[in-house]
This record gives sequence, C-alpha cells and structure tokens, in this order.
Amino acid sequence: MPVTRRDFLRGLAATALLSPLTASEALAVGTGKLVSAKRNNRGTTLELQLNTAPFPHAKSPEWTDNTVWVFVPKHFRVKDKRGLDMILHFHGHRDTAAKAMKRHRLREQLQTSRQNAILVVPQGPVNASSSKFGKLEEPRGLIRFLTELRRTLTHRNVAKELGASAVPGWARVGRLVLSAHSGGYKAVARCLEHGRFPVSEVWLFDALYGELDAFHQWLVKKAPRKHKFWCFYKDPTPRKNSLDLMARLKQADITYIHETEEGSSSRRELVAARNLFIASKLGHDSLLWRRNAFRDCCAASGFKRNIKSFWLQGKAATQKPRKLERY
Repeated sequence: MPVTRRDFLRGLAATALLSPLTASEALAVGTGKLVSAKRNNRGTTLELQLNTAPFPHAKSPEWTDNTVWVFVPKHFRVKDKRGLDMILHFHGHRDTAAKAMKRHRLREQLQTSRQNAILVVPQGPVNASSSKFGKLEEPRGLIRFLTELRRTLTHRNVAKELGASAVPGWARVGRLVLSAHSGGYKAVARCLEHGRFPVSEVWLFDALYGELDAFHQWLVKKAPRKHKFWCFYKDPTPRKNSLDLMARLKQADITYIHETEEGSSSRRELVAARNLFIASKLGHDSLLWRRNAFRDCCAASGFKRNIKSFWLQGKAATQKPRKLERY
C-alpha cells in the first residue's frame, strides 16, 4: 500500500497525539501491508504485514514471519474522541498467532462481550519453545508498533474493507490492554518496562512464569488509577509467582481479589476490582476459553461500549457466586 503525502501528513498529526516519536522516526516506521480481509457475521479479520512486527529480528534470524492479525467486531465504532481501544495479545510456546486465535476463541469471546475494542495478535516464535517477541521487546518497540498499526488501520484500503467499522484518520490509540497466554508474559513485561505507551490493563492467563519485578513496578508505580490486572493461574510456577506477587501487593497496601475458587465473586465485583488473581481448575490451554475467561475480562474492562451488554443485566450482575458459563 503506497503512502501518499496526504496520508503521511494525516498520520503525523495523529502520531503527535499518540507518541513521543519524532517526524523522522515516524517516517522510518512506514505503513504496513494488507494481505487479506475475511468477514463473517461476527466481524472482519485482517491479515497484515508490519515492519514493526516482532520478526524478523537480528537476534532471532530463525523467525521471519511479520504477520499481525487484527479482528474488528462488526459492532465496533470509533466515536468522538474515545480513541482506538485495543487488546494486544501474545500467544504462548509451540503455537502460532492464527492457531491460538482460533483455538482459544478470542474473536468470538471479544464479540460476545460487546465491548467496543479490536483484537491484535502478532506472530511470535513459530511453533517454538521460546518467549522472544523480537522488536516488541526493544525500548520504544511498543510505541513504534502502535504507530504503524494505527497508520495501517486508517489507510483507505483497510477502511474500505471495514466499512462502517472503519477507523477514521484522526483516531489515536486509546485504552490499551496487554494480554498473554503462557510464555507470552515476557513480551508484556518488556512493553510495560520500556514500551513508551501507557498501558491500561494487563491480563495474564496462566502466564506468570517470571518477571515479577516488572509487573510489581507497573502495579505500584505506573498503573493508571483506573487500571485492571487479571492473573489466572493453574500450573505450579504461575501459582507460586501469583502468591508471591499478592504478598508484595499486600506489603505495598494495594488491595486485590483472590478467588481460590473460581466464580466466588460477582460480576459487579469484578468490574469494580483493580487487581484480580483467580485459581483455575481447568487445564493450562483451556482456562483461557472453556469458561469464557477472556470474554469476562473484556466485559469487566474499562472499555466504553456502544451497545448494551447482557453481562451486567439482571441478577447475573450481582449473583454470588457468579455463574461460570462453559463455552
């Protein structure tokens, strides 16, 4: 997709609101390529190729796939100055972005939540036991990625594919959620440390295998007042690290909800809480979707809806323990 002067100047204007990138840095980032767009009754899935995707990367020459998948729900709209809200999800070991997105029903759960946000899943190490995410681990890697992604999503070719859900050229990135399953936690930690963009929420799905200092620093010093931190755990290491992080938060006089039995809190309590630790009896791979955990994170997040949600209606909102719905 060639970039016209008009597109570039419009992108610079939005970039000035988005990031501390200089004009020369923004130019170097460039604009990504639209590879394919597939629609169904839930929304549109875009296959993009971005220069700022995790790979290729000089320190990891074995991976060269620069694919980034973006799902835009059919009901998604950018209105007024709300911004382009998004969930940036990192897949785990021995996986691919496409397979994880499909197997974990990420698109379906986001759409069902009715939240006004898009899902972004970059390709990490392909079918490998590695937590590397290349360029997104570098200082300012996150802000460069978001700059190119925003510019690509607002390009006329992409806008044509999205129709009523198109992202206007003036839109800037709004509320950002970093989400990870399993080995994706390191990328989240690096983005929190030096990604240079304010992160509103962090969702970890049996993913707290390390980097406690990074998560603790964000929760204590960097997290915005209306942040959200979810940590589901199952395997021994995430369990131990979750207990350790809770102890640190208690010492810092930071409150949290700890569900030793998943479902013991009401939905309204999940919305109000800032920090949640949830023990799951499901398997490492299924806890993200089997009981709609990703959907519930979306539903209880700080995104602003354009349409009403079933999730907080009637007795279901205050029922305690809340009903755990199987996918």
